[in-house]
Amino acid sequence: AHGFSPVVLKDRAIYTAPGNTNLSVSVELEATNISDGLLPSTLMVGFFPLKIAQSNMPEATGVNETTDAGTSFLRAFIPTNGIAYITGQPAAPQLTAQIKGLPEWLETSWSGTLTTERSERGTLDNRTLAGDTLNGSGIYDITDALDGEIVGGRCVLNSSVRGASAQYPFSIRGKNPLDATARAYIAANVDAEFQPYAWMIAKHESKSGNRVYNQFNPSGNKIELPNFAAPSGWGIAQIDKGVNGDTTAEVYNWHVNVASMNVTMRDKRADALRFLGYYSSAYSNLPNWTSPPSTNINGHVVSAETWAVLTLYNGAYGIPSQTTPTHNSIFHSPLQFVPSTGQWIFHHNTVNPNYVRDVFLDSAAQETE
Repeated sequence: AHGFSPVVLKDRAIYTAPGNTNLSVSVELEATNISDGLLPSTLMVGFFPLKIAQSNMPEATGVNETTDAGTSFLRAFIPTNGIAYITGQPAAPQLTAQIKGLPEWLETSWSGTLTTERSERGTLDNRTLAGDTLNGSGIYDITDALDGEIVGGRCVLNSSVRGASAQYPFSIRGKNPLDATARAYIAANVDAEFQPYAWMIAKHESKSGNRVYNQFNPSGNKIELPNFAAPSGWGIAQIDKGVNGDTTAEVYNWHVNVASMNVTMRDKRADALRFLGYYSSAYSNLPNWTSPPSTNINGHVVSAETWAVLTLYNGAYGIPSQTTPTHNSIFHSPLQFVPSTGQWIFHHNTVNPNYVRDVFLDSAAQETE
């Protein structure tokens, strides 16, 4: 109309101002009518309303997990209040967080906390994630912020973009190793003298339902939380060092749990040999004191030393050793030599009288794979 040929030029831009200052935008325009070289009679400038929007916060956290069956990686995302898993190999989930689509000139601040989620006592697993500030859509490595540690609990991830902040909660829990994997690892990673029965102790201590080797609870209202059982103890080997004495690694990493089991058996063997040594020095005329009579349980020949290690491993000592008052006050014996009869007496565990027999009888049960 009226001989006008309107031209519309559209553009958009994002402007920022330093914190706590006003934002002012000035627009300078000039135009030339290219058909006749004269300025147009009308020049109009329009602004759409200024819109301030919160940057999109992460809806999920990325995770790479190694499968128990091999080394293939599964790419997944954890929804808010979702769960990432320590695999049974064991391996920590490779967790990252990212706010996508941010321009490089925007900074994102990251931080977080992990709070213990043990099924019973303990607060040693609490962690503060190392914070980081990244440009644009930079990726925050949560696993690296946890120093790559195999640890579980309730995580709260904090992100902040130019004053807009959000919290993102999720959990880390654990998966148990395959039974065959656990048995083979235990048999190969304890001292030679313990290899015939160490896997039996672990099986007896941690089996539950159809599951045999359980670092984490396989069922119930505490499923996938660290396995704690009566009278006390954590994981596959039921390691117990008292309140808050068990390390995070022993509670969440079954390889470390087995290593602690080996140390415990060494300590119990030393106790047993000290006891046998007492009788060696006190009754030097006893025949074959280094090879006391063995007993047969479920086809296994169990020596006095093995019996002693097993009984002492369960934590309750039998009766006081009949030695000098000093020995009697500090040492309890799982077995005793009776000079008048020339026989060894195997004292049962005072809390679980059938513990040694149960450990060996358990070995005959079919294991699930």
